[in-house]
Amino acid sequence: MRVLMPTGLATGIFMTGLSVFSSLLYSSSIVWENKAYGPVGVVMVLISYLVGLGVVIHLGAVVGRMWNERHTPDPGDDLRGRRTGPACAEGVTRVSLDLAEPCGNDADRYCPRSDDLQAC
Repeated sequence: MRVLMPTGLATGIFMTGLSVFSSLLYSSSIVWENKAYGPVGVVMVLISYLVGLGVVIHLGAVVGRMWNERHTPDPGDDLRGRRTGPACAEGVTRVSLDLAEPCGNDADRYCPRSDDLQAC
């Protein structure tokens, strides 16, 4: 449940923004489009609202995922960001850069420094 809270909160904030924006723009737009283009104009306004709704839902999910990735510690890391246990000697991806160095040619993987291996 705690993992879903940032996603729900972000989606709620973005939905509130869409609601305020919609109340200011879409009410007059529907009336004007109905007078100018008839039912086709109203459908176009409603489709643009649904596109905005899709963006809000997607953006809320992305923001929630980013929040969880940045604020949830990896179970295999100690408080200083170093790996503990048998996975310590392997290349790891969730290590702070000041405690690690690149592993070979793979720029996305970091290994603990040689002096940190003794702490494993």
